[in-house]
Amino acid sequence: MIAAVCLAAAGSAGAVSLTSAVRPLPSAALHSSRRTLLNRAAWAMPALLSVPPAHAVIESRAGDGDWTVHEGAFDEAFFKDFKTTPTGFKYRRIAEGSGPTPLRGSAYGEGFQKVFVQYTAYLPDGTKVDSSYGRDDKGFGFRMGRGKVILGWEALCGGMREGAKLIAFIPAEYAYGPAGAPDTCLGARWTCKVPPDTPMVYYLEMVSLGDVKAT
Repeated sequence: MIAAVCLAAAGSAGAVSLTSAVRPLPSAALHSSRRTLLNRAAWAMPALLSVPPAHAVIESRAGDGDWTVHEGAFDEAFFKDFKTTPTGFKYRRIAEGSGPTPLRGSAYGEGFQKVFVQYTAYLPDGTKVDSSYGRDDKGFGFRMGRGKVILGWEALCGGMREGAKLIAFIPAEYAYGPAGAPDTCLGARWTCKVPPDTPMVYYLEMVSLGDVKAT
């Protein structure tokens, strides 16, 4: 399982899956560069996520992954109605959600909040690399601000409320970067391998917000 997380520099040893959304940073020296990249990625997110949601192509229930089904490459026509940030992210919000957004950690003067998300990940050519749907109704859980997921996830999830859904193109530097990610799916119906310097496309749903830790 390849899952959801955060950045090229964050993509060295230690990941067990692309849930990578799950890969710890290799050294303390990377924290400052990671924070800089995250700040660059996140500053435009609130404005972007405040635009009215687009109509979903497929009506779906919470936790239903049918809305994430995609065939073929993600070409320019697919992204024509998406908003684009100065850092290269492209977003289309499918559902707004409700309630507060999660606390993002000490870098923002906030606590570290756990969030639970469902996701499906694709390469730009349309290759499916991972999906959490069907594994656990609670979704994949991680704590914001701890460097456990790719930077793109931290930036996106920091602006999502419970019930929110979006489709996002994440530039390579905010995904798995020059290291890419190995195939860790171990016999799944898809490959979890991400080539070096490859952008990612994520269908992302914020299922719920969890507890908050001060440190």
